[in-house]
Amino acid sequence: MAAATLGVGGGGTVCAFDFAYANNLIPASDRIGGFLRGVLEVTPNIQVFAEAMANRNTTDRSAAPTPAAFGATGHPDRPAGSTFTSVAYRFVEAGNRLNDTTTDSTRFVLGAKANFFGTDVEFAANRSESETTDIGKNYIIQERATEAFAGTLAGFTGQRYRVVDPSLNPAGMLDAIKINPKRVGTSTLTSFDGKASRELFSMAGGQAAIAAGFEWRKEEVSDTPDFRVDLRNPNRVSVSGSGGTAVQGDRDLKSFFAEFSLPFAKGWESQLALRTDRYSDFGSATTPKVALSWRPNNKFLVRGGYAEGFRAPSLAEVYLGESTSFPVVQDAPRCQAYRNGPLGPNDARTLAVCGGATGNGASAQVRSIFLGNRNLRPEESKSWNFGLVFEPTRNLSLALDYYSINHDNRILAPTAAFILANEALFPGAVTRNAQSADDIAANAPGGLRGVSGDTVPGITRTFFNASKQKTNGVDLDVRYQQSLGSYGKLDMTTGFTYVTNLRRQLNPGQPLVQLIGTFQFPRWRNVTGATWTYGAWSTNATWNTTSAYYDAFSVSGVFPKVRQFSTLDAQVAYTGIKNLRISVGGQNIANKMPPFSNTDWYAYDASTHSPRGAYWYGRITYQFK
Repeated sequence: MAAATLGVGGGGTVCAFDFAYANNLIPASDRIGGFLRGVLEVTPNIQVFAEAMANRNTTDRSAAPTPAAFGATGHPDRPAGSTFTSVAYRFVEAGNRLNDTTTDSTRFVLGAKANFFGTDVEFAANRSESETTDIGKNYIIQERATEAFAGTLAGFTGQRYRVVDPSLNPAGMLDAIKINPKRVGTSTLTSFDGKASRELFSMAGGQAAIAAGFEWRKEEVSDTPDFRVDLRNPNRVSVSGSGGTAVQGDRDLKSFFAEFSLPFAKGWESQLALRTDRYSDFGSATTPKVALSWRPNNKFLVRGGYAEGFRAPSLAEVYLGESTSFPVVQDAPRCQAYRNGPLGPNDARTLAVCGGATGNGASAQVRSIFLGNRNLRPEESKSWNFGLVFEPTRNLSLALDYYSINHDNRILAPTAAFILANEALFPGAVTRNAQSADDIAANAPGGLRGVSGDTVPGITRTFFNASKQKTNGVDLDVRYQQSLGSYGKLDMTTGFTYVTNLRRQLNPGQPLVQLIGTFQFPRWRNVTGATWTYGAWSTNATWNTTSAYYDAFSVSGVFPKVRQFSTLDAQVAYTGIKNLRISVGGQNIANKMPPFSNTDWYAYDASTHSPRGAYWYGRITYQFK
C-alpha cells in the first residue's frame, strides 16, 4: 500500500503517503553528441577555423501519482455510519507522473586568426540553438476528476469514480480524465566578436602590451506550454504539475573592452582593464579592473587587485513562463506555533499538526508556482583580493589568497522549504487557509493551501533581487612534486577554501543575516589529490570534503548538524599509443551516501550533496593531428 494511517502519539493520526518509491533522486538520462573542429592555414600568418557541435540529451523523470480531494457525502465507497465529508486521494491506478524531456542543441563557429605587423587579431561568428521538449504522462485534469468523483463526468453521468477498488470503474473513465501535456522551450544565440593584442613599448620591467576587443550578441528565448493548459486559453483545464503562459523575449548586447599590461619597474607587473556593456533592455554599465603584482625574487610573489562586476538578468530569469510543481515541505512555522503556544507540545492537536513529538509538521506536497520576474535589476559587485605565493623549492608551491566581495542586487530563487522556514521575509509568497478553531486556540496560522487537490497555490516562487551580500574568505593552494626515480613521479595538491563571513539580505529592506554554518552554507571545503605517473600510465586519487553545518529545522528547539561529508574519486589512464588516451575511473568509489538532513522527505540537502553513490566511467580520446 502506498498510503497508510499512522499513529503520532497523543491519540492523533495522520494519513501518510510514501513518495520515495515514485520520485527520482537522479533521473535516468542519455546523452549523445559530436564535436568537430578544423583549421586551415591560408598563409603562415593567416588561419581560418570552424567548429560544429550537436548534442541530444534525454531525461526521464518520475513523480508520485496526482493528488486529489473529493466530497465523500453520498459516495458509494463511504462506509455506512461514517461522518467524514471529504477524502484525500492519489490516482495510483493512473501510474506515476512521468516527464520525458529531450534537449537538442547545436553550435556553429566560423572565424579567422592573423598577425599583421606584430598585431594578433581574431574574429569569429557564432550561432547556437537549443530546443527542449517536455512531454508529461499520466497527468490528471482536475476539473474532469472533480466531475468523476461527483458523478457528472460527460459520458459517465451518474457513475461516481470508485477509489477503494478502481477496477470497478467503467472502461474509459480513467482515460477521460488523463492528459499528456507538452511544453516546448527554445533559445538562440547569435554573436560576432573580435579582439586584437600587441606589444607597445619597453618599460623598466619589460614590454608594455595592450589587448582590446568587442562583441555583438543577440539572445532570444521562448517558452510555450500546451495550449490546453495555457493560461491565455479561456477553455483551459487545470493539470497538477503543468500549465503556464507562453512567453518570449529577446535582447541585444554590445560590449567593448581594453586591457593594458604595464611592467613599470623591475619585478612589478600592473594590469588596467575597462569593459563597457550596453544591453537593449537594461542600459549600460562600465566596469574597471586593477591588478598589481610584485616578485622581489624567484621565491616570492605578492599580488592584489580590485574589480567591479555587472550581470544583467538572464532571459530565463526575466521571461520564464509560469510553471506548477509540488515540492514536499514541512510546515515548521505552524508546528512551532502549536508547540510553543497555549496548547503546548503534548496536546493531541499539537502532535497531529507536528507529526509527532519530535516532528516539524507532517510532510506534504504543496502546489507551488514558479515564474520569471520582469522587474529584476542587474547584479553589481565590487571585489578585492590580496595574496602571497611562496616557492621555497622547485618542487613546492604554496599560495594563500584573501578575498572580499560585496554583491548588490544579487538574483536568487529560494526553494519552497527556505521560503516556508522564513515566511516573514517573503510577504505574499505563502498562502494559507483561514484559521480553524484549533489554530485560534494555538495562536497559530492556518494550514497551507495547495494540499490534497487544492488548486490554490500554497507557495509562489520567483527570482528576486536580494539587495546585498557580503562575503570574505581565504583560499589555500599547495602543490608538491616528487621524483621517484625509475618509478616515475608523484604530484600532490590540496585546495582549501575557508569562508569567514557570508552575510546576505534574504529580502529587500531586511538586515544582513549571517549564513555561514547554517543550512546549505558549509564553512569550508577541501579537495586533496595525488597523481602517480609511471611511463605511459598515470593513477590519480582525489579526496573531497565538505564541512558540517546546522540543519534548516530544529528538533525540540535544537538545530542538529548535517555532518561532514567526504568522498573519494580515482582514475587510471594510459597514453602509450600516439594521440590516444584511454582512462577508466570512478567518483565516490566508496559508495558513500550523503549525510542525513531533516529538510524534507529526500532526507539529505540536495543543494549541497549528491545522492549518487559510486559512479564508474570509461573514456577514449583521440586527437587528429
